[in-house]
Amino acid sequence: MMYLPNPEQVIEEISGVVPITYGALEVGVFEARRYFEQRGDEYEPFLFSALVRYGAKRHFEARKMRAEFEMLDLANNGLFVIYNNYPLRIRKAYREGIAVPGSFTLAQFHAQVLPLGLPAMDKPNLFIVWDVFKPSYMLAPDLYVACPKYNTARFPDPADLQCRYKLPNVAMLPTKPVQADGYDEYEDLPIRKPEESTGTGDDEAT
Repeated sequence: MMYLPNPEQVIEEISGVVPITYGALEVGVFEARRYFEQRGDEYEPFLFSALVRYGAKRHFEARKMRAEFEMLDLANNGLFVIYNNYPLRIRKAYREGIAVPGSFTLAQFHAQVLPLGLPAMDKPNLFIVWDVFKPSYMLAPDLYVACPKYNTARFPDPADLQCRYKLPNVAMLPTKPVQADGYDEYEDLPIRKPEESTGTGDDEAT
């Protein structure tokens, strides 16, 4: 059994990845916006998110940032890093939260199952959540950290979360975490070894 660290501890231990992540997302958003602007097309949200992930991943890799943390390869250019022993998936916000898992792999991540092939870790699976302003599709200035749990939510509702906190703005590090929602009850988060995959791929819909 593993307990969720307090918010201050989480922020302190992952704050080093915030500027790197935000910089990569800035590159991804810039490239995605340019793609639609050059064609004179309206923004299509699913393709936009896919292009952001692709641009951000290329930014991470081109600058050899893998040396600062471990980066895992996912289907559909999903963004997954291990930093300070935290498994961190980087995803676009959905209705001020996270979309319900759309694949076996994501469902396991939400259920706090350790990803396949990774050694045992004593930190919870977390999401770093980004978003854009609409209709401009400019990157919002704040990132959030969200701790998932076993999910009973169904689309179109957002996924069940253990908690969600605003990360320090890159221009203001270090700061204390800011409560983002009404998540203030902490449950024990069991960490389990991964079950056998059915062969379903990772789905990055947002």
